[in-house]
Amino acid sequence: VSGLHVGYVILFLGAFLFFLPFDRSVKVLVICVVLLFYAALTGWRPSVFRATMMAIIFSFAVVAERSVKPVHVVNLTALAFLTIEPLILFDVGAQLSFGAVYGILTLFPRFKTRFIDRVPSRFIRMLLGSLFVSLSAQLFVMPLINYYFHRIAPYGIVSNVIVVPLASAIIFSLFVILVIGVVWFGAGLVLAVPVRCLLFLLLNISRFFSSLPYADLAVSMTPLVIPLIYMVFFKRLRKTSIYLILAIMIIRSLPAPVNMIMVRNCAAGTLMSFSHGAKILIDPSSNEYSLTRFLQKEGVRSVDYVIARTKPRTRHDNFVDMPPAYSAKTLKFNRTEIRIDKSVNILHGNNQLEISTPEDGVIEHSIFDERRIFKYQTTINATILQGIIDELVFVALRLRLTTGL
Repeated sequence: VSGLHVGYVILFLGAFLFFLPFDRSVKVLVICVVLLFYAALTGWRPSVFRATMMAIIFSFAVVAERSVKPVHVVNLTALAFLTIEPLILFDVGAQLSFGAVYGILTLFPRFKTRFIDRVPSRFIRMLLGSLFVSLSAQLFVMPLINYYFHRIAPYGIVSNVIVVPLASAIIFSLFVILVIGVVWFGAGLVLAVPVRCLLFLLLNISRFFSSLPYADLAVSMTPLVIPLIYMVFFKRLRKTSIYLILAIMIIRSLPAPVNMIMVRNCAAGTLMSFSHGAKILIDPSSNEYSLTRFLQKEGVRSVDYVIARTKPRTRHDNFVDMPPAYSAKTLKFNRTEIRIDKSVNILHGNNQLEISTPEDGVIEHSIFDERRIFKYQTTINATILQGIIDELVFVALRLRLTTGL
């Protein structure tokens, strides 16, 4: 269920009420009541409620014969969301839903002026319009998708040009079948046959794009650059944000201290990273989903060694490339020694770190060299604000180890 379905409800109700001799304000009131009922029926999902509130605000503007800017409607809807449920600000679905709308309102007019309006053919302008609407929405929410899901789908922009109109035609046809089927069930069954063909076509198109090379890329992005990316869309802040992004990239690319080791520990396993790039996975969980999610969260694409109390199942997938796992009790790596018994102990110089299993969803971070050790905690489901704070803590601790302060 998405906001698009709200548009179809409005379309069918408007077509039905058009033939009834009621005042326009009465028709608008009926549509608003039905939309609220539909939103409640779907469990007040953020995308549906957002579209419902926007439709209600636009409807009242039409009745009052007042012009209203779309961006103001979105802002009022967001304000209504936060008034009813302030914590919706941290809901991923709400962020993506509003982000897609803001992307269309912000970027599509620019694409339209620079590209679409210059094309003489009306048919090509329609195709380009569909392409750039999809492009505007996806570009705007791409940083959010990358942060929360650590994935990028390069072909999504092209596939949506085909999939979205086809899905819209299927949904529209299902509404028609529903209405006709209530009156004449046999006719509804007959009309359902071509819809099944469209569904078959939709599934095969989706499978085709998902089977292409590089259809799903694992990309890790520091949360520090996410607000700066959105600042690029504002002309006055563009140069400043670009300089800050470059500065963050330079700072993150600086070599770590030679003897620095970073340990990230959660219920899914323990990941140990050395300054020269080697990574060791210690005592991984048998739950592949939890393990993959943890490694994606930490931006890890591959590990060099896997050690555990018992030999876990060897796994190879598209997310994390792991070497065959093996059982081990002790592993020596230069001046670092890892001992696995009833607990996991890491010895590095004068420091000894004992690892225990934290609470589910918590990641314990330890950054240390041969003399000092620093610890802090993060969560797997961290919000962007929490991610930014965690990243700043990491940068500060790394600088302390580098400078010896």
